[in-house]
Amino acid sequence: DSSRGWTLTGGRNQVYRYTALLHAANDGRGWRQYFRQQGLSFRATDMGAVTELGRQGKSGPLRAIYHTDSARCKWTGKIAKPLEYTPAGDNSQEWSAEDFFNVCSMPSDDEEFFGLGYCATSRALELLKLLYGVLMHDQEQVGARMPRGLLLLRNISETQWEDAMIARDAALNSRDRRYFGGVMVLAGAGADEPDAKIVALSQLPANFNRDTFVDQVIAGYALVNGYDPREFWPMSGGNLGTARETETQHEKAATKGVLEFPHAYQEMLQQELPDSLEFAFEERDEQGQLLEAQVAKAWADAIRALYKGDPTMGVGLISRDEARTMLVDQGIIPPEWTEFEEESQATDEEEARMSRLRERALESG
Repeated sequence: DSSRGWTLTGGRNQVYRYTALLHAANDGRGWRQYFRQQGLSFRATDMGAVTELGRQGKSGPLRAIYHTDSARCKWTGKIAKPLEYTPAGDNSQEWSAEDFFNVCSMPSDDEEFFGLGYCATSRALELLKLLYGVLMHDQEQVGARMPRGLLLLRNISETQWEDAMIARDAALNSRDRRYFGGVMVLAGAGADEPDAKIVALSQLPANFNRDTFVDQVIAGYALVNGYDPREFWPMSGGNLGTARETETQHEKAATKGVLEFPHAYQEMLQQELPDSLEFAFEERDEQGQLLEAQVAKAWADAIRALYKGDPTMGVGLISRDEARTMLVDQGIIPPEWTEFEEESQATDEEEARMSRLRERALESG
């Protein structure tokens, strides 16, 4: 997320001012650090990413942004002061909507939660518990620590066993016995031979295959996050399909989990900027730009064929102005190149651009 490029478009002076503002996020620590923290909060907390806004006076223009620890925030349900923030070692503060903005994953539609989200880590929690359980099992088997279970003693008193365990723990905590437990001595005083058995409370399932299990858990985690599984774990193409299916998974991931947080953040930050500025993250890679160019060329060839018409007749099906209008409709040439006013189509991406064009027109003599 922090490596994704962004552009700020608008008037020169405003662009310079707000670009410096973004690069000075977190009291000058920089945009990269600020946005890494925002991305972590978005994916690891149900509260999501919270940004504190510094303004010039009450309800004034934006002058600074700061990352806020989401674990210290909670929703109050109050319209005037919707967020309560408790700094470390200080009293709680109630913030108005002008003091912050929030971006969370899968916000709840239950009114009792006031828009609290359901982050990717929460959605994958049960999978992570299974993976962590296998890790703990391996540590108990390989290491010197005692596994969780039932201990059955014979001809050994409870006091003897506890004293032996205290001495053993002290030895294990030393540096030379962190992984190698050494020998533990239990001596019986009577004629009967001492005996101790442990029955583990948890066991790995029968026919458990560790490689398959890890691959399935990571694949589930990738699905929860909306990413290609290879973003988290090296996997062979055989288990996940053909090379073409793998490429399709990557293309779908590029429009789902990869852009989920940037798109949501972009919309919230845009509300804090002047109408004459447009903030946008880079969304397409080189492959996407090449595909876009190929589509534009196909439209241009089709419109050229309609304009030229049948070579034997020497008459085209459409005029030059009509051909230019069709090129504008497909976004191949700008509307300013035509003499006619085409029908406008408003989208969330075009709204900021139209505002910028209106401002430019008003400034022009």
